[in-house]
Amino acid sequence: MSSSADKTIRVWNTTTGDCTAILKQHQHWVWSLTQDLNQRILLSSSQDDTIKAWNLETEACLKTLRCLRPYEGTMITGATGLTEVQRVTLQALGTIEGVLLTESGDEFVKLNI
Repeated sequence: MSSSADKTIRVWNTTTGDCTAILKQHQHWVWSLTQDLNQRILLSSSQDDTIKAWNLETEACLKTLRCLRPYEGTMITGATGLTEVQRVTLQALGTIEGVLLTESGDEFVKLNI
């Protein structure tokens, strides 16, 4: 097996060198792979903050475990003075409407929790 920056996992026949399956469900680079002792279940981890369990016989994804992002669920409301880049960054961090962000006058936005 091999993992790749193309978001896939490739399963190889070690005798022939042929690719026998391509597993696609990750949304970003696949970093690492590990297999159970019976070689039926594969675990993959990715830069998309997920770990996936795969059935190698059926090539099906059995389960996806997702890591919480550091600020996920932070409630943001009342944010003023944010640039578009700052807004997009906060959205990428998983923040949503609800907690007060304030502009401090020193080019920083303060999160009031």
